[in-house]
Amino acid sequence: MSVMRDELHELVDALPEEKVAPVLRLVRDQLDDSPKVRDLSALIGLMDAEPDFAERSEDFLKSGDNHSL
Repeated sequence: MSVMRDELHELVDALPEEKVAPVLRLVRDQLDDSPKVRDLSALIGLMDAEPDFAERSEDFLKSGDNHSL
């Protein structure tokens, strides 16, 4: 095994249990060549804004006052 693989094994072994699942997904994604399909349904309706918000988005960004968005 290479030095980098050895280090990776050591780092994975040192991970707290609650961090294993996200790292496992990341590694699996690297091995999988198929296109990723993300479930964005949880984001639908997440932002409540005026109907013309998209049209005015550049104005908001230019003003630099986008902390309240």
